Amino acid sequence: KGLSKELERALVYDWYPRISLLDHFLNFDADLEQFSRSAYGEAGDFTIEPYNFYPRRSAQEVSLKLSREGRVGGLPVKVEKQISLLAKQAVIAIDYEVTNLGTETDEFWFGVEFNLSLLAAKAPDRYYRIKGAKSPMESKAEETAVQVVEIVDDWSKFGVSLELGKSATLWRFPIETVSQSAAGFEKIYQGSVIFPNWRFTLGPGQ
Repeated sequence: KGLSKELERALVYDWYPRISLLDHFLNFDADLEQFSRSAYGEAGDFTIEPYNFYPRRSAQEVSLKLSREGRVGGLPVKVEKQISLLAKQAVIAIDYEVTNLGTETDEFWFGVEFNLSLLAAKAPDRYYRIKGAKSPMESKAEETAVQVVEIVDDWSKFGVSLELGKSATLWRFPIETVSQSAAGFEKIYQGSVIFPNWRFTLGPGQ
C-alpha cells in the first residue's frame, strides 16, 4: 500500500538466494527480462540443490571440487566445477565441465550467475567496462560474444575482471530492494547480477 506503479512493477520475490556460482539450465524461451524478474523456466534442478564437494590443498593452491548429477529436461546430466585459490595471487580459477549422461543427443542452455556489489548504482567512478565501453552498475543489457567483463571502482582503487575461457552471451542487471524512508518508498541498489551463458549440444556421454 502506498507504492507507486513503478515500484509495484519493481517488486520481485526471488526463489533462490542471490549469491555467486549459481548454475542454471534455461528453457529455450527464456530472456533477460524474464530472468531478471525470476519469471523464467528453469530446465534443470541444479540451482539450489546441494553438490558433493572435495577440498584439496597444496603449497601452490587451495581448491574445492564440486559435483552433482541431476536432470535437465528430464535427461540425466552431471555438472562438475573446481574453484582454485592460487597462492600469492589475486586470482580465483573456476573450471566447469557439463556431461550428458543420457543416451540421446541434446541441446543445452547453461549459465553461471554471479552476484557482486560495488555499492553505487549511478556513480560515474563505479562501472562495467565491456569491449572498451563503460556502463553504470544499474544498467540492464544483453551483450553477445563477450570474453572479458571488468567491474571497476575508481573511488576505492579496486576492480574485478571476469575472464571467460569461451566467449559467451552476457546478461547483466541490478538487484534492488524497495525500502521505506522518511521520504516514502524508494528503490535501493544492492548489487548487480552478471550472467554469462552458453548454448551447446552434447551427444551421449559427451
